[in-house]
Amino acid sequence: MEEKYGFFVGIRDPVDVRRNILECTRDIVQHLQKYEKFREQREEKIKEIIDLRHIIEEIDKLNANLKAEFPKANIKFNTVVEKIPVKEKREVRELKVKEKITKKQIGEIEKLEEELNIIENRLNKLSD
Repeated sequence: MEEKYGFFVGIRDPVDVRRNILECTRDIVQHLQKYEKFREQREEKIKEIIDLRHIIEEIDKLNANLKAEFPKANIKFNTVVEKIPVKEKREVRELKVKEKITKKQIGEIEKLEEELNIIENRLNKLSD
């Protein structure tokens, strides 16, 4: 006959130990769930990137076909494109906005002057 010896160890506050173990297990499960969501999102992202690459390849092929359909011409243009710094672009936009505002203000001033002239004419007619 085989003899089985079992060793028992006393645990202080077994309820607290069980609770701690269960809390740790719960945390682990929550982290595993978050990791699974992350992994699914990563897989979806990779699939989307692959689809995008296929679309870009198709666009490139269609673009090459379109270029092949255009008539061939040996015309070369010698144009130099000047790049405007960002600050100058902003200044140009600001000037355009200011011009629009001043045009609107001038238009409003002219309208007010016309209305004033009409009122003065009416007053002159009444006083005569």
